[in-house]
Amino acid sequence: MVDEVVTPDDEITEDYPCVATMDRWKKWISDNTAAVDGMLRSLGHRLLNYCEDLLLSSDSLLNNLRSNGPEWLATVIHTIYNAGGSVPT
Repeated sequence: MVDEVVTPDDEITEDYPCVATMDRWKKWISDNTAAVDGMLRSLGHRLLNYCEDLLLSSDSLLNNLRSNGPEWLATVIHTIYNAGGSVPT
């Protein structure tokens, strides 16, 4: 869907969101990448005691998670909410 895994032309999956919904999701992710990445850095430093190098790194934690498979969004949402944070709307 968001990562182009499911498309309207995918005959295997009949139960996919409409293109407009997928476009809204993509825009939301694009608009909030920096905020979500910052929250992940903060949580890693504050709760997991990662060093300050994590905060200063130019590597995107969000993009690293996205490359690890289709469950990346659930991982991000659960991590942020379980730590008492919230995702921008």
